[in-house]
Amino acid sequence: MIDFNANDRLTPLDSFLANMEYVKKQANNPTVEKLKPLMSINDRPIIYEKTIVIVKGNRGCHKSHIAESIASAAIARKGTDISNFLNLKRHCTTPIEVHYFDTERTIHSQFPAAIKRIYRNAGYIERPDDLVPCTLVMETRIDRISIVQSYLEMVFNNKDASQVHKKRMLLIFDIITDCASDFNSLPSSLVVVDSLNLLVNKFPVSIVVVIHENNSSEKSEGHLGTQLEKKASSVLRSQKHLDDTGSTYLTISIKKQRDSEEDNEPIYTKFDGNTLSLRIIPKPASADSGEPNGINSTFQNAIRDFFTNNDEATRDHICQSIGNIVNMKPDTVARKLMKTANEEIIIPTDDGEKVLKNIKKGRETYYILEDLN
Repeated sequence: MIDFNANDRLTPLDSFLANMEYVKKQANNPTVEKLKPLMSINDRPIIYEKTIVIVKGNRGCHKSHIAESIASAAIARKGTDISNFLNLKRHCTTPIEVHYFDTERTIHSQFPAAIKRIYRNAGYIERPDDLVPCTLVMETRIDRISIVQSYLEMVFNNKDASQVHKKRMLLIFDIITDCASDFNSLPSSLVVVDSLNLLVNKFPVSIVVVIHENNSSEKSEGHLGTQLEKKASSVLRSQKHLDDTGSTYLTISIKKQRDSEEDNEPIYTKFDGNTLSLRIIPKPASADSGEPNGINSTFQNAIRDFFTNNDEATRDHICQSIGNIVNMKPDTVARKLMKTANEEIIIPTDDGEKVLKNIKKGRETYYILEDLN
């Protein structure tokens, strides 16, 4: 048996010194080299052994379905066509064992249905042993991470050395903010981040975490999201867009990839209501039309028309008004307004070209149109 708790019985200093000696030994090991990827997306490596990967996006961007696709591709049965799994590919020759930790869906139907989708898409009729459903929905937030650590200690301490290296293990947390007692608290967030770092260093596992973005920015939610983005090796972002017909599609892009550049060419997908999964689509024409993030002429004209009768407006006011005109939810309008302002997208008016600016007045955000300098 491998004793994964050996360092836990040492004093903090003795544990530190033991880890120091281990690193020295590994640094002299001729077989130590850059980690090989476990999985890639669009032929870009995203999941390596013993790393943390983030899947993020606003509400309604199908982050959980991206996580499900990762799980399906990881355990896909030999000979199964996985070409539509968001261009996900498994690179390691050893099997990957997926432990899917869910914090949101009911244990009676929703989570079992998600597990069934995962293994059916992977080519199985019944759930394989390599897909392990782990529900945390009945556990208190403050206990969830410690439960996961105790669970992994139990799993690995029941394996002998030969078993440990026969498979790779992938942990998926959906949603990771539900594993913090308060994801807006820095101390509480650091407990979760440090625990995840401990898991990837103590056990032979890789971790994928799903997290929401803030409504008004691209930042991951709370202090927890901020700290996780600093530690993650890769970050996948899902964004919702409208094509020329007003139909919704998604882009999935790599926003961070340690030791590499961001991938500027996203994957274009749509949600398939029949299979309840994402499918790849051709690049929409609107994506090539110079309309960044769906900021098309209709949206620009709505901004122009609004400020014809308003010198300035609160974010809530303009979001509600423009949302009614272009048939968008206020949250979607808020994201597009922020994008328009941050990237200084030109708004043509009768008085010349202008740009949108946001200003803070106390706790309130206001928008104004200014002349293009």
